Amino acid sequence: MGNQQLYSLNNNQLQVLFSGMLGDGHLSKPLTKTSNSYYSTNCKFLEYIKFKQILLGDLAGKYKKVEENGYSQTEIYTLSSFRHFDITQIQKLSLEEIVNSLDDLGLALWLYDDGSLHKTKMFYNLCTHKFSIDIQEKIFIPFFNKKGIFPKITIERKKDGRFFHYLRISKFEGAYEINKILQKYPIDCYNYKLWSSETILKWSKLQAKLKSEGKLVSYRMFGILLEEYSNGADLQDIVQSLQKCKADRYYRRSGV
Repeated sequence: MGNQQLYSLNNNQLQVLFSGMLGDGHLSKPLTKTSNSYYSTNCKFLEYIKFKQILLGDLAGKYKKVEENGYSQTEIYTLSSFRHFDITQIQKLSLEEIVNSLDDLGLALWLYDDGSLHKTKMFYNLCTHKFSIDIQEKIFIPFFNKKGIFPKITIERKKDGRFFHYLRISKFEGAYEINKILQKYPIDCYNYKLWSSETILKWSKLQAKLKSEGKLVSYRMFGILLEEYSNGADLQDIVQSLQKCKADRYYRRSGV
């Protein structure tokens, strides 16, 4: 969590600021040696802007509505904070310090800002294009690994020849954990970034059944079993089928 005890701002405020260095936010540079930085962000959803405004508390200014924004000329809302000494200090932190200061709230904000869910294959993409591969490999991936989330760097190639690198969290290598974090901070406008209740229920039931039977399986095998369960197989039949499974390589020591 870094040296958060050194700041006068509360944790909710800090998490908005930390995530702002990664997602849809900006921390300004002081205009002079005696001035301080401020935070700003924008979003097409007023609900999300109000959510951040509440988290910022007395640090937040009033949100504004921009009728025609950018190339698409669509409606958008903006929010800025007041200038504050702590924001100036956070703006000076290294990226590694910022990332390691995130708790689940800060991570959820980053995911809401820059994350997307594939509705059929149930994996998450996290838009990290603006960061180098080196940063993603040495800072982002180890951070997620500590939370039991195992993203992989994926390449997106544009028709004009440009290509970008971002993080993908597959269904069986951390997407469930991502979903659990987002569920702690539900926002109606971003419901489409959450798994369906049916998917969560089946996942939880299979996980609980395997645990009660003392079965430890790999992510890959868990995915195979979950697909069988989703196709109508009985839970007990699935567990019994493991007794006959000769693919020992699927088993691992660390659990489901």
